Amino acid sequence: MAGFLSKVRKTIEKHEMIASGDRIGVALSGGADSVALLYALRFIGIDYGASLFIIHVNHGLRGDESDKDELFIKRLGEHLHLGFDSRHISIPNIRQQKRGSIEDIARDERYRCFEEIKNRRGLTKIALGHTLGDQVETVLMKVLRGSGLSGLRGILPVRDNVYIRPLIETTRAEIVEFLHEQHVDYVFDSSNEDESYLRNRVRRKLLPELLESYNPQLFRTIGQMVDVLRLEDEYFSVKVEEILTEWNLPDGKIPVVLSVNKFKGSHEALQRRIIRRLIGSVSKAKHEVEYRQVKAVIDFLVGGKPQGMVHIGGNVRVRREYDALFFETESDGGRTAEKAAEEMLPRFYYSLQIPSVIALDEISRSIICEIVDSAAVNFSMPTCAFMDCDTLEFPLHVRNVKPGDIIQPLGMKGTKKVKEIFIDAKIPRWRRRQIPVIEDGKSIVWIGGICLSERVRVTSGTKKILKAEII
Repeated sequence: MAGFLSKVRKTIEKHEMIASGDRIGVALSGGADSVALLYALRFIGIDYGASLFIIHVNHGLRGDESDKDELFIKRLGEHLHLGFDSRHISIPNIRQQKRGSIEDIARDERYRCFEEIKNRRGLTKIALGHTLGDQVETVLMKVLRGSGLSGLRGILPVRDNVYIRPLIETTRAEIVEFLHEQHVDYVFDSSNEDESYLRNRVRRKLLPELLESYNPQLFRTIGQMVDVLRLEDEYFSVKVEEILTEWNLPDGKIPVVLSVNKFKGSHEALQRRIIRRLIGSVSKAKHEVEYRQVKAVIDFLVGGKPQGMVHIGGNVRVRREYDALFFETESDGGRTAEKAAEEMLPRFYYSLQIPSVIALDEISRSIICEIVDSAAVNFSMPTCAFMDCDTLEFPLHVRNVKPGDIIQPLGMKGTKKVKEIFIDAKIPRWRRRQIPVIEDGKSIVWIGGICLSERVRVTSGTKKILKAEII
């Protein structure tokens, strides 16, 4: 017993699973692992002043057997003088309404029930009976299905600082030996024999073959690998959050607008993680973002088209407009990035006096207007416009772009839609409303930093020059 409890205690201390005074809900199925977890925490929890409470979810998958397991757990709680709370759900019925495998649906529903009980009973932690064997099986399943670093890190010892797994470094043999020494009974789950489940096939067929024919120390090898990969995964996760903060991509904002140039300038090792993180923030799905979804976005970018859209499932689509890559939902009621920008950016309309400095707080810019002499003219400055003052019809105004706006571009006889000028300049729609235009009493004379009107061109005969500058 001492060896088993010492190992569990080291795991708890190593991962700081329990704090002083914690109220721990122990998730019991009635099987050997969860019962051993309960008894181990009875011994170790005393050192932390922690109290225990038994929680159980009856999935309704095994009929009378499930009910008998619940009764066993309830009586065990009474024997140990511990509180007990359970939830009854019907996975077969739920599966008619939700897509996914029985295992995935059962897991999601189980955690939903855990959260309900935790909130109702004032629990601070929930202890789960996952073992080193579960860890090895999970990693092998991830390998079989294809997984990146996040999948190969396996089952986390602590999740969300709530869910703890004190047996995650303990083998099934150690658990059974401990229970026999303590003369503790447990129940047997017949579903563990059902080889229609991948986990059971891995446990009953693949693992024995690997242990016998390839590596008898496989449990220790995978356990060590998981420890290394978990730390590396944590490091990369922190780096991704630092990058997203640097790029001003706050969590929870939809659509998420990513600069393609910045993305391509990041290290390739981080690019897939950045995409996975952004897909997850938009979809808000509980399940892991799939490799195929990330690959679809990478392939979309590699394709090189300046504009286009890819639907990647999970209610998420990714749309490109030149340098802007939009991560948005399918079910946004047709809400485009242009409409989103219009909602987020208040319209502005200001009179321009000469000379004057007008603060455009809505776009965090300012415009300076002044009269200058010909020596100050520098046509190579994109943020400046120089106009023949005598061709202007005052007053002047600065405002957002509006649908239907036109201008006579420099060097042209006719007019052109401002929208077409933006397309030619590869200005994404979400940025267009952030570009100020100056108009006089006749028409638009300058699209800030992009296009000047032929009507106000400075010539050799110009007597008075107006300089407008965006800062």
